[in-house]
Amino acid sequence: MVAPLSRSGKFEPLMTLRGHTQTVYSVAFASLSANPRYLASGSYDNTVKLWDLSAERLDSTLEGHAGSVSSVTFSPRHSWLATGSNDHRVRLWQLALRRRLAAWLRLGLEAHSGAVYSVTFTPDERWLISGGTDNVVRLIDLEKPQRPPIALSGHNGHVYQVVVSPNARWLISTSMDNTLLLWDLRAILNRQTTAPLVTLRSHTDGVTSAAFSPDGRRLASGSYDGTVKIWDLSLLPHDLTTLRYAVPITLRAHEDCVQCVAFSPDGLRLASASSDHTIRLWRIDDRRPYPIGVLRRHTDKVHSIAFSSDGARIASGSKDNTVIVWG
Repeated sequence: MVAPLSRSGKFEPLMTLRGHTQTVYSVAFASLSANPRYLASGSYDNTVKLWDLSAERLDSTLEGHAGSVSSVTFSPRHSWLATGSNDHRVRLWQLALRRRLAAWLRLGLEAHSGAVYSVTFTPDERWLISGGTDNVVRLIDLEKPQRPPIALSGHNGHVYQVVVSPNARWLISTSMDNTLLLWDLRAILNRQTTAPLVTLRSHTDGVTSAAFSPDGRRLASGSYDGTVKIWDLSLLPHDLTTLRYAVPITLRAHEDCVQCVAFSPDGLRLASASSDHTIRLWRIDDRRPYPIGVLRRHTDKVHSIAFSSDGARIASGSKDNTVIVWG
């Protein structure tokens, strides 16, 4: 059993996973047992790799995309793995745990007219949501995958990430147009609207990533402007006007683009990954977040980070072609 991650941010690399031949753009833990045993990584070498962390080895390589894999995500109950690619496709893999983690390609969904940068599931695993370079957010009903997806238009630039709130009420999309759009996911799925609820403006360059805190009361975002911003969502859904004109807390420490942000499962820490080759850790305080550590081991841009479900590990993927697991 891995000891819980120190809240001080003082921890070291546990293992470096090598196997990809190009940039590792996305990482995701699969908690199929008490320990965070499996990890998925997507790369610009067009493959997805499944790693067995208990043995520190490659479990399997998933091939099927004809372009770079920009996003990998496990469904909440770990029945599925979804992958998004520059080949314009979202692919859905069925998972099974026997002596090892196995995956079978079940669906290839051609939902976008451009590269797919982000994929995520709703908590009930019914809907698969994606965003990409066609500036559109699409929602696919996995119970009826042959039906046309719901298309959400509102951004004037590439959609970098889509994120669903823990209570499944809200959807956030981030974009190269420097904004985040907040969508009422419940109203969209009930076919009541396809319009965004609120536009969040504060970043001065493209917004690469976003993450909800586990209680859904905060939203973190990262940007090409080198900052991390913390938005207060505690007034939702009652006071949209205040949120529309709110000034978020701005965290400045990175020397280059912030590529990814992730909250720890307890909501007390935030990790941010950057093109400056570092990962920074922040303590999330009720008054103001503050820095608690810097992780330095990658030799190039860090594109993706993820906490394991027990909070004991962090995984990071980099342009140096490696995945590092920290603990």
